[in-house]
Amino acid sequence: MGAPRLPGLDVAALCDPDDRTLADLSSFFVGSFWRDKAGGALSEQQASALMDFQLGEFKAFFFLSRESTTQRSLIRATEHNQTVGMTCVEAARVTVSGGGGRKEDRRSAVRPVLSNLVVAEGARRKGVAERLVGEAEVTAMSWGFDSCYLLVCADNAPAVSLYKKLGFAVAFEDDEAKTSEVEQDGTVKSVPAAVLVMRKSLK
Repeated sequence: MGAPRLPGLDVAALCDPDDRTLADLSSFFVGSFWRDKAGGALSEQQASALMDFQLGEFKAFFFLSRESTTQRSLIRATEHNQTVGMTCVEAARVTVSGGGGRKEDRRSAVRPVLSNLVVAEGARRKGVAERLVGEAEVTAMSWGFDSCYLLVCADNAPAVSLYKKLGFAVAFEDDEAKTSEVEQDGTVKSVPAAVLVMRKSLK
């Protein structure tokens, strides 16, 4: 039997959050995502540097949403006014066909791309990810799309399993992609990685 759902869960898209909300989201993301990326613990220096980095990333995300025609949305899950999960979705150019392994034959298109799906450790396996992804899919359909994509590291078995459970299927594997890692000083660097491009039909 699965863990009980969160009865007080609220999931909503954020349109124009204030600085306090962005700081809350950044703190949540550092504690729930970057901590896992760093192996389960962050030094004070790493946490401080990552907080600055993530706050800048979220401010840029919302600034670009206001200043361009690109469709973007950040979706937050809260329980009793505390953030327990989040994800982003934006209409971006993504490779939709692997070209049979031939890089020159790959095909790209603008499609909704899901990213930054994070759930607090204490709220996992309680339907939060399902609710967040569902809201992202509703948002993508409101933009006029009938499919949604995401990228996930091929060796991240728990995430791949979750996405398959939520209806995504592997479209192809990109073995020349990159992912992010945390340095000792808290800076974020890109490193080579094999990434799965996953797709879900919204029809």
